[in-house]
Amino acid sequence: MDEIQQTIFALDQLAKEKKEKALKRRDAILKEQRFLRRRANGGKEPIPPLIFFEIIESIKIKTNMRIYPKFNSKKAKNTILYLLSHYEKMSKKKLINLLYFIEFDYYEKHEEALCGFTFIKGKNNLEILELDNLLKELK
Repeated sequence: MDEIQQTIFALDQLAKEKKEKALKRRDAILKEQRFLRRRANGGKEPIPPLIFFEIIESIKIKTNMRIYPKFNSKKAKNTILYLLSHYEKMSKKKLINLLYFIEFDYYEKHEEALCGFTFIKGKNNLEILELDNLLKELK
C-alpha cells in the first residue's frame, strides 16, 4: 500500500510541476503579447487582442504584395555615364556592384529608388535586368 501511495504522490507532484510550467509559459506569452500590443499603439494602453491580430494579419497580407519602383532610363543612363567617366577600366560585374551600392545608398537617404533597377541574384553575383538594353543604347 505504501508503494502505491508513493507512486500516486509522485505522479501528483509531476502533474503539479507540469501545470506550473504551463502556467508560467502562458503568462510569459501573454506578457509578450501585451508588450507588443502596447508597442504597436505607441506605448499607450494596449490595443485589444482581436484588433491587434487583425492588424497583424493585414500587415502580413500587404507585405506579400511587392511594389516595384518605376524604372527611369534617363537617370540610369546618366548614372552609368558618370561611372564610366570616372573609371578607366570597368568590368560589367564592377558596374553592377557600383550601381547596386548607389541605388541602395540613395534609397536609404531618400526612401525612393534613384533609377529603379531590377536586381536579380545570380549564381555568383548580382544581375540587372535592364542593363543589357541600356548598354546597347549607350554604344
